[in-house]
Parts: sequence; C-alpha cells; structure tokens
Amino acid sequence: MKADKPFPRIHVYDMPQWISFELDLQRPRLKAYESYSGGYRQYYTEALIPKLVRASAHYEPDPVQADLFLVPFRGLARFYKHRDQPHGLERADAEFITAVQWLEAQPGEFFRNRPRDHMWIFGSGRGVSIFPSWRKYIAECIFIGPEGDNRTGWVAPHVKDVVVPGFIAPPPAAERAALKPQAVRPIFAYFRVSYTSDHLGEEHYSEGVRLALMRATTVFRLPRHIKARKLLAGPTASQLVMSNELVDPEVAAREMQDADFCLCPIGSSSWTARVYVAIASGCIPVLLSDHISLPFDYSGSPVDWRRISIKWPQRDITGLLTYLCSWNEADIATMRARVIDTAPLLLWDGPDSGALAQMMRYMTRHHTLVDAAPAWWGRDGWPVVPPVDGLLPALLLQ
Repeated sequence: MKADKPFPRIHVYDMPQWISFELDLQRPRLKAYESYSGGYRQYYTEALIPKLVRASAHYEPDPVQADLFLVPFRGLARFYKHRDQPHGLERADAEFITAVQWLEAQPGEFFRNRPRDHMWIFGSGRGVSIFPSWRKYIAECIFIGPEGDNRTGWVAPHVKDVVVPGFIAPPPAAERAALKPQAVRPIFAYFRVSYTSDHLGEEHYSEGVRLALMRATTVFRLPRHIKARKLLAGPTASQLVMSNELVDPEVAAREMQDADFCLCPIGSSSWTARVYVAIASGCIPVLLSDHISLPFDYSGSPVDWRRISIKWPQRDITGLLTYLCSWNEADIATMRARVIDTAPLLLWDGPDSGALAQMMRYMTRHHTLVDAAPAWWGRDGWPVVPPVDGLLPALLLQ
C-alpha cells in the first residue's frame, strides 16, 4: 500500500547500462571521471544518490505508486569523457537525448505525462548546461545538485530545484569524535587552493575574489594578542595559512581540523565543496560568494546556516579579516560546537540519514526561504551591510 511508506515515494528507473552508464565503480581500468576519484570525487553524488534512494525507505519499485521519479543517468561522467574530443559536446548531448527517448518509450508514459515529477542529478557547478538541448527535453524537471546560482538561467532553487551538498567522504567516527569544540586551535584562518584558472571559459574565475584574497593576506598581519593565544595551542608554521600551494588531501584535512575559520570563496561557480570539508573538520566556514544558494536553507530547517557560518560581501576582503580578529575564543568555540553538531546532516553517509534524509525532508515540506534572511551575516546571523565602494567598509548591524 502507498500509505505504508513515507512521502515522497521515489521510483528509480532501471535503465540499461549502455544508456544510464551506471558502471560498477569497482570495475578495473575506469577513468577518474568514471570512478569519481581524484578531482572528480566531489561529483560522486550523481552515482551515489540513486544507490542511496534504492536502499532507503522512500524507494518505490512500482512506478504506478510513485510520487517522484529519479533518472540515474551519469551525465557528468559522459560530459567529461567527451569534453576534449572533436564535437564532444554534441556527443554528450546525443547520449542525453538517447536517455530521454528511452524514458519516453517506457510503459505508462510517466515521463511524457509527469515531467515535473522527474528528477535529474547534476553534480557540478555546470549543472544541466552540459547538455545544449536540455531546454527542449527536461526544462520542467527537478534538478538536484550543489549549484543554486539563479544567475545561470538554468536552476531555480526554492522554486522547483533542490540544492544539495557536494560529496565529501564522511570522516571516520573516531575522527569526528576527536573534534572538541572548546579546544583552542593553532591556525586562526585557513585557505589553500588555486587563485586563478587556465581552463577554457574561466577567464573570470572566482570573479577576482581569490586574487583579492591573496593580495589582502599578503600585507595583512595578525594582531599580537591573536598570535599569542594561538601559540599556546601548539606549534604551527603559521597562524594564518593562505596559499595556492597544493598539498596532500590528508595534510589539508589536518590543517582544516587545526583552524578556526576556513575561507570559502567563489571558484568556477558560486558553490564550493570546501564549505562541506570545512564543516566536517569543525572549522567555521566563511562564505565569500554573494550568489551562493545553500542546501536545505528554509524556515524550520535543522540546518541553520546563519548559526554555523559567516557570509561576507565578497568585495570586502580587508574588512572581513579585520572582523574575524574581533572574535574571542569563547565565541569561536560556541559556533564551532554548532558546526560539529550540524555536520552529520550534510554528509552523504547512509540511505535514511545525513544529506539524503535532509533532502527528503526538504521535498516533504512546503518550504520557504528563511524569513527576512540577510544577504550577508556575521556572528549569530547578525546582518552585514556591504561596503559603499570607495567610502566605507562593510558594517555589522548589532
């Protein structure tokens, strides 16, 4: 009976592998984009979400009984396969169209009759734009992914689409248990990643924010009282780690676990996986992305972004660094405790918990944006007024 299972009941299509490209990730000789390894790991949601839904209480094998339909097409992996080939975009689009035609041919014609109940997963900031013909075939469908910047013209968060966390591997239980809210950490602020990009189409990478961050931190000096209290926490190469030098992911993870604030600026798109790595590390994320749309950000959500993060106007880097120096250890420990408590809700750690459970909760409720939510905020969600160019720094309204 339909009433025996929680809403929404989701049917995951059993597509032929040559159409869905649902490859066994343990299969030998897979490319990195097919196995979601290395730099492609953050896009693993397009393979993982169908797997988790099939194992969850929401899975409905009978399409007649379903409230929603999930298409397990691994489109991003196909995009990366063809990207550097002649006519690669057209080849990826042709595979996408083949998947659509298969859906249209299924008994019951659910896709033809109920396109708004069909969900597609797009695990990167490129979203559905990887398929040039998407508007013709799936414009009414629900898109699931980490990107929610409505300037793109293809995503409508809080209207029909669902913004979810990017994938990071859930830390081991022992590592999570070792995160102590009250412990003084030796690194005050942390940011280690590329400042620029030489990829085609990314000439305006990060909207200049990362370069501005590099310039500001080059001349910025931590106040002596902050250096002194950080030195008491233990030896470290620097209390302010700002670098484009790449290090081993395990080294980076340890550095973030030793940091109070993790700066998360816009990259090739408004979202960044760094937000979720920071939260899993118990590091307070500092969002420098004016148009980011955050997962599960609605009134009544158990994920209260204004109590676990700072969002600062991206054109006021110097003002941000000065503002962070106003935090004392007690304030940092209070917010860190909330970050650590919230982290399990944003990790893809099981079929009936974590991010998938929050995604189902989001789709179950009549959700609205947080009432009167500020565009930028500081400690405990206090609104921040962006700077007036050439006149004033950003102001915290308290």
